[in-house]
Amino acid sequence: MNPRMHNARFAVFLCGCAAFLNLYATQSILPAFAESFQVSARQAGWSITVTTLAVAVTAPFVGRLTGRFEQRTVIAVAALLLALPTLLTAYVDSFAELLVWRFVEGMLIPVVFAT
Repeated sequence: MNPRMHNARFAVFLCGCAAFLNLYATQSILPAFAESFQVSARQAGWSITVTTLAVAVTAPFVGRLTGRFEQRTVIAVAALLLALPTLLTAYVDSFAELLVWRFVEGMLIPVVFAT
């Protein structure tokens, strides 16, 4: 395998890792969410569930929607768009707002890994 192809495969692998990292990123800080937003640990778990649900709802449609564009462009744009709701979760005022941004993340994650 030539080095250029190896680098391209490694870059795609890293994009997939970054997408899945976003999916489960809140798992280790669920107790902090529960304390900060004054919700139960069980309710804090919705920060993962809502993202996973959005992935499940969006993933079946991604191939049809992204098939018209160049894969590298789609992955790059989706990764950049994924950074926006991820950043906005740091500035939420309520747990409901956090769940909204986590849902948006879940809608963008399949675009990165399914493309």
